[in-house]
Amino acid sequence: SFRVWVDRVESDAMALLNRLNKLMGSIISKVTDGNGYVDYLAAAEDEKYFTFEENVCELQGVSMASMDDKTKLAFGINLYNLMIKYAFIKLGTPDSDLARDSFFSNVSINIGGDVLSFKGLENGILRGNKRPPYALSAPFSKGDPRLKLALPKVDPRIHFALNCGAKSCPPVKKFTVDAIEEELRIVALAFCEQSDNVIVDDDKCELHLSTILNWYQSDFAESKSALPKAVVNYLRGDSKEKLQKMIESKKDIKVKFTKYDWGTNALKSKTYSSNFLQA
Repeated sequence: SFRVWVDRVESDAMALLNRLNKLMGSIISKVTDGNGYVDYLAAAEDEKYFTFEENVCELQGVSMASMDDKTKLAFGINLYNLMIKYAFIKLGTPDSDLARDSFFSNVSINIGGDVLSFKGLENGILRGNKRPPYALSAPFSKGDPRLKLALPKVDPRIHFALNCGAKSCPPVKKFTVDAIEEELRIVALAFCEQSDNVIVDDDKCELHLSTILNWYQSDFAESKSALPKAVVNYLRGDSKEKLQKMIESKKDIKVKFTKYDWGTNALKSKTYSSNFLQA
């Protein structure tokens, strides 16, 4: 928290988020090199960063509970992607599995009085309070007031929209309430046509997938063997035709997962530590 917000709150939550994204974009663009790497240390010194920290506190007055499902979906994705950038500037980038677990579990933001971590926002709200990968339980326990924020069901295409700051994540896009269905359809196709994410090898009857589809398999299909039938819906052209033929052949398709690249786009940044966290 930068400060407690007691001023007027923008009535249109999406408009507020768009304003914050525009401000963050102006900060990031000035400290990004020709290869897309960001100097997050320089971003923290930008004259507009203080303004962003001040304005982001307005989210304390936003009620996600009053949003319909489409608004909550679009708002939640945009919020997650924005807050990752903010956290990289303010707290640094995590450089180990232990640090990443702390980062996604403990870095939180106050949205209308509900304190949400990245895991809470993704798994508690956008995934309908489903258990995160490697976790023993769902983010929100019985009786947790934040349960009211959870979407009724998960749209697996959110995994082609959320960017956690790692190189293997999908690129950040803007999502809108009116066009969220089409926007998710487009990012799903774009993600799955990249060879880093999906490779259809019909000679070996193999399907190579991003580790994202391993972590969140239950969002896409009931089992690993059912993933090809799910993924074919996000393909087009030659890849779609090849995978469809493999499925129709009734042969066993071997599903393999590619290594996830946790590297970030940080040219310079602090190294995240839980010691940086504050109320």
